[in-house]
Amino acid sequence: MILTLVRHGETLSNATGTWQGQGDSQLSPLGLKQAELLGERLERVHFDRVVSSDLRRAVETSELLGKPYTCDPAFREIDLGSWEGLTREQVREAFPDELAALSRGEDLPVGGGESWLDVQRRTLAALEELRGEQDVLLVAHGGVILTLMCALVGRGVGTVRPLGRLLNTSMTTIELGDETIVHRYNDADHCDADGVWREAAKRGHDVAIQPGGEPGIVGDARLGELEPGRCGLLEVSSDKTVVAAWNVVRP
Repeated sequence: MILTLVRHGETLSNATGTWQGQGDSQLSPLGLKQAELLGERLERVHFDRVVSSDLRRAVETSELLGKPYTCDPAFREIDLGSWEGLTREQVREAFPDELAALSRGEDLPVGGGESWLDVQRRTLAALEELRGEQDVLLVAHGGVILTLMCALVGRGVGTVRPLGRLLNTSMTTIELGDETIVHRYNDADHCDADGVWREAAKRGHDVAIQPGGEPGIVGDARLGELEPGRCGLLEVSSDKTVVAAWNVVRP
């Protein structure tokens, strides 16, 4: 199966730095534009099935892609309990011990809602229902996509940040077969006018893999061959490798 994972467009809550969880924040004007641009990019791309989370921000994104889709609540974002609706600063002030435990990778219900492992279990179970399809597009959420990817490439879920942060409407494509191959990761080149991911290339601890270079490895997965004119950016730290972008236009 070839699985393409798309994060929804920017929401009003994203724009204000508010935790939304399973709340139903709508897309911001920028988020609507991001989804329209992704729709243009995918206009000629065929998928055997398109599935969306049933939360408003994912549905609005799916609508703008212009392809028939079905909704599955199993792909909702994590239930953040009492964190929902709070800004990041408010969470830091109100839940310092919980934040510290989560940063250590402890499996706790976030805000009294779900743990990241809870999210991983329910989304993996829903993904199994799609295994009979060849090409699947799933429109979901940052936490959902990251927990799925951690499972599929053999990385610990922890705080779901071993694989970095996802850009709104970014595409991640992974081939699930005899071996697991990441063909594209966090690719929002269709709307990355400000070069958000390209800015990462300026940090000294990053390594840009140019076309013709050896594919990298993330966990148990192999990074796919780079397309002509594109590159991969791997952020390397002492204990992990973070894919910042793969198969995106060369900076």
